[in-house]
Amino acid sequence: MNRKTSLFYFLCTSLCFFSLLNSVQASSFPDGEIQKIAHFSSTKHSSLNDEEEEAALFLKSLPRIDDSIDLTKLSVIPGGGTHNIYRPENSPFILKVMKNTIGDDEKTLCDKQQELADEYAKLYAIFTPSNCLVESRFIDSVTTNGGADHNRAIVSIVKYDSAFESQDKFGFNVHALERDETILTTYPIKYHQMNASLLGMEDKASPLNYEDYLLFQPSFARIFDLIENDSSLREEMIDFLMKCKSYYKETDRLMDFKGKDNVLFYKSEGNWHYKVGSVLKHETGQKTRTLLKQIDTNPDLVNKSFENRTSIFYALSWARALNAVAQKLQMERIVDDIIVTAKESEVLSKIYSVLPLKNRVYLLSGQNEFQRAKELFNAYLATEDTYNTAIRDTLSTRYWNYINTKQIDAKTEDVVFFLGLLTDPRNEFPDHREKIVTSAQEGLKAKLAIDS
Repeated sequence: MNRKTSLFYFLCTSLCFFSLLNSVQASSFPDGEIQKIAHFSSTKHSSLNDEEEEAALFLKSLPRIDDSIDLTKLSVIPGGGTHNIYRPENSPFILKVMKNTIGDDEKTLCDKQQELADEYAKLYAIFTPSNCLVESRFIDSVTTNGGADHNRAIVSIVKYDSAFESQDKFGFNVHALERDETILTTYPIKYHQMNASLLGMEDKASPLNYEDYLLFQPSFARIFDLIENDSSLREEMIDFLMKCKSYYKETDRLMDFKGKDNVLFYKSEGNWHYKVGSVLKHETGQKTRTLLKQIDTNPDLVNKSFENRTSIFYALSWARALNAVAQKLQMERIVDDIIVTAKESEVLSKIYSVLPLKNRVYLLSGQNEFQRAKELFNAYLATEDTYNTAIRDTLSTRYWNYINTKQIDAKTEDVVFFLGLLTDPRNEFPDHREKIVTSAQEGLKAKLAIDS
């Protein structure tokens, strides 16, 4: 047995040891061995089925600099949350780079990769692979700046599914309600009523007012309409919800419905189907229940960690969405062990106020609430440690896009304020923002000229 063959068999006995040696250039191994070794890093098996072999070949074919994937040569697909998403031109595959693993050490990457493999194995077993966008995960090196820096990361290969080309589709996309101070301050009573209906004690809960729910989750109008009028969609939605309940009961994990089209319903040949993608993060029922009890006396806990923040600002909306659709279908609750009391609902209705001022400015400007965003930005200035170009860029270009698109008769003082943010000489705009910023500057200047 030669040295390379011996190395291959040795690697097949230790997943983590493979990760430590994975930096060796692919060209130093025979093609067949490289495919098997790469696949072993994500599945613990030494055999490859056709799809897995395709994924390994795709990974090997990507443009590289010093054996790091050159991400600058790939087209960016917008909308990624926990992942940066890329697709080579006309490729049947998508490359996903897990953001929070970039630059981690090999042992951390190996442990995380194995954790993901185990968790997704449970998901695929319950939902079945035919309903999932099955991913192959690898540890590889990536570079985003032409080779100046090289970082190890977990990367995923997933086949681009024809579901995304369907002319009739929708995502099970849920708005993170507890961050939305505009809607919470506009409809506080309806918010509490909704919580009582969907997350209150079941024996005391009143039926959900679906019209009120749509005030908080307007994208669900189509889902409710299809449930009432399309038997094919009803059947698929019931199947999806039953599997959601089974998965939650078995694992205590809440599926991520914030990421765009993480769950996609689509029509093919006259019938509805669904695909489940990257829905597993870190939110659990236990974590959310614990925080609900703690934020009553210490609401600032939501800022102590990313996990705390998403367990309140996202997970509750996901649980409500599942229970709302289940109620529409006359099913039992999908999430029945996260209970929000009237007192906790009061705390949650104001929890947005503990978010950092910068975050609230971003959120409000994204909702075109520019007067309130302006007020909070001025308050933020008193706390700004280092000059932040990004917040000025985002706030002002969003303002220009809003008044330009909606043909708003803007106040001169507001135009002057937002133009001033963009033209501050301390700004350092990245290259990819220059065109957008210049357009906004010119537009705001033209607006001033007209008004004068």
